Amino acid sequence: MISAATQRGESGCVVAGARRAVAVLVLAVIVLGGAGTSAAEGKQDSVQLPHKVNIRLMRTLERQLSDVEKALVGQAKLPKERVRNVTMSFQNFIDDVVLASGRYTDIYPRAIFDVLCGELKTTKPKTVIGNLLIQYHKSEKFKTIAESRESKSPKNGGAGT
Repeated sequence: MISAATQRGESGCVVAGARRAVAVLVLAVIVLGGAGTSAAEGKQDSVQLPHKVNIRLMRTLERQLSDVEKALVGQAKLPKERVRNVTMSFQNFIDDVVLASGRYTDIYPRAIFDVLCGELKTTKPKTVIGNLLIQYHKSEKFKTIAESRESKSPKNGGAGT
C-alpha cells in the first residue's frame, strides 16, 4: 500500500533534500580539507623552534622532536623519508635513561635542527646520526651551540645580523 505522502511526492522531496545536504557536506570537506592541507603545509614551513626546552614529560619531548623533523622537511627541504624517525634513538635515550630515572633535562631544538641539517645531507645512516645526537646531548654540545647562536641574535644584544 502506498502512503498519502508518497502519492503526493513528499518523500521524494525529503530524499532529494538529503542528497543535496550530503553533496554540500562533501563539497565542504573537499574545499575545507584542501584548505586545511595547505594551511598545515604552510605551518610546516614556518615551524618556530625554541632555543631551549625543559623536558619533564615524554609527550613534551615527542612534540619538540616532531617539530624538529617537520622543520627539517619544511624549512630545510630535506626528503621526508630521510628525516623520518631520525631522532628516535635520541628520544629513546632521553626517555629510558633520563626521564625513567626521575631526572629532567633540557634539550635545544634549534641546535638539534642545525646539526641535523648538516648530518642528513651526508650518507650517514640514521642510527649513526641518532648516536651523534645522544653524544651531543651528553657532552652538552647542543647547549654550547644554542648559547653561541643566542649570543649572536640581535634581539639578545648580540652583534649578529
